[in-house]
Amino acid sequence: MKIVLKRLLIIELVFSFVNSYGFSANTDTTKMKALHITTIFQVPHSSGDILIFHKTPDIIYDNDYVVLRSPYTKTSVTGRMNEAPTKIKVDTTYAYYICRRGEKYGLLYDSATSSIGKRYFVDSLINDFLRIPAFFYGVKSKNVDFINVISDKKKGILIEKFVDRRTGVQEPDSSYFYYRKKPLAFSYLIKEKRPDQFFLYKAIMVFNPVKKGAFPGLEYDVKKYTHTFEISEIGVPDEQKIRVLIDKFKRQGIRKL
Repeated sequence: MKIVLKRLLIIELVFSFVNSYGFSANTDTTKMKALHITTIFQVPHSSGDILIFHKTPDIIYDNDYVVLRSPYTKTSVTGRMNEAPTKIKVDTTYAYYICRRGEKYGLLYDSATSSIGKRYFVDSLINDFLRIPAFFYGVKSKNVDFINVISDKKKGILIEKFVDRRTGVQEPDSSYFYYRKKPLAFSYLIKEKRPDQFFLYKAIMVFNPVKKGAFPGLEYDVKKYTHTFEISEIGVPDEQKIRVLIDKFKRQGIRKL
C-alpha cells in the first residue's frame, strides 16, 4: 500500500508541478488548430478495486498563441440550512491557460467569463503533460524479455512492444509505444531523439492480474489495469470563446502583472 500511495503522490506532483519550459512545437500553422491529450492512470487498491485518475486537456494554438483548455468539475448543492440537500448538480467547466508562443509565462483564466487572468507558467504546465510517458520510456528495457517492432513506412507508423520480466506490482508486463512520421504540433517528449525522426504520440502500459503474495509485500489480489497516454487531433472546441479570451489576454498584458 505504501508503494501505491507513493505512486499516487508522484502522479499528483506530475499533474501540478510546473518547473520547466520549452515544449516542442511545430510553428508551421496558418489557422487555429487543436489537439486532445488523454492521460489515464489506473492504480490498484487494497479493496480489490482499480482507482482511475485521468486528465484530458485540449491544446488550442495558432501562429502566435497557445491555449491549454483544462476541464474540471463544479458541484452545486441546493437545500436549506441544516437539512439534507434537495438537489446536487455536477457540471464540467474549463480553466484556460494562455501564453504567447516561446514565452514561459502566461495567464490562467478560471473560466471563459473571467475578467482578469492570473500569472502562470503555462509553457511548463503543457510540458508536464507531454513529459509523463518519458518515465516509462526510460525504463522500458530494464528487464526486457522480448521486443517486437511493427513498421509501416507507407503509412508512416511504427509500434514498439516490450514484454518485461515483472518484479513488482507497479511494473508493467508489457509496454506499447506508438510513433508517427508526420509530426503533430506537440508530441510527447522523450530524452533520446530518434534518428529516424519518428514522433511519440501514444503509449500504453499493461499490468496483468496477480495473486496475493506474488511479490514481496503484496497482501491482496490485483486485477488487470493499464496506463494510457495519447495525443490526437480534434476540431477546435469553443473557438469563439478562445478568440475572445486571447483578445482579453492581449489587452491585459502579462508584463503588467
